[in-house]
Amino acid sequence: MVRALPRQSKVDADAWLTAFVGDTKRRLLSLLSGPFRGMSIRLALAVLEGLNSRTVTSKEAEKELTKRDGVASRGKIQVDELSYYLTLHDLKRLELYGRNLCDHHLVTDLLPAVARLYFLSRLGDAFSLSSVQAALLCGIGVQSRKVDDL
Repeated sequence: MVRALPRQSKVDADAWLTAFVGDTKRRLLSLLSGPFRGMSIRLALAVLEGLNSRTVTSKEAEKELTKRDGVASRGKIQVDELSYYLTLHDLKRLELYGRNLCDHHLVTDLLPAVARLYFLSRLGDAFSLSSVQAALLCGIGVQSRKVDDL
């Protein structure tokens, strides 16, 4: 006879899928700047957007995944965690660029961190980019391509 194994934790049976998708996104973002650098931007965006379709989990499973990942807050990033990625001076440069007061060369070094936060959905659900903006962020920020190569 075949019988099911007993559950070891109180987490939903589908919680592993959310953890797997999150891990796959993080690994893919790392690989896109190395071995997958030659991948077309269109394909890279299609894969990343496919991974962004969220799986529904219970609050109990979400708490367990938060403990397992070591992330203080899943979803929208908090100010104290943002300081690990960007300094106040970096945020000021982004603000100047957003107001068209400086050239893109001033913020190019910040794009990998911003791209990682965006593609890991850490900037919040309300934050979205157009397809052209996402392609530029993927090409320059994730794949480390030059603007002329896009």
